[in-house]
Amino acid sequence: FMGAREIALIGVDFSFKTDTEGTKDGELIGAGAVNHFLKDYRKAGERWNPPLLERQEIAFALAEREAARLGVKIWNCTPGSKLDAFEHLPLEDFMARDRRV
Repeated sequence: FMGAREIALIGVDFSFKTDTEGTKDGELIGAGAVNHFLKDYRKAGERWNPPLLERQEIAFALAEREAARLGVKIWNCTPGSKLDAFEHLPLEDFMARDRRV
């Protein structure tokens, strides 16, 4: 839609820790932010739903397939990422690529 031929994913580590005080009705009750780079993102005692990583993985695989069909390459440029739906490439290498048309 926007004409991109290459996309870099940044910050998609695709890992998750359940540092919780307990659960209630399928929700987690957080002991604080352990899965976010902002310290105060999730308050202690806040209720939230865990991510469904299996479903996300399926959605990422579908996105990769559709992007490839459209001639768009999606790179995972997140160091140490556990998401393998996209080929891994260091961000420095992505930025150094020649994109002249």
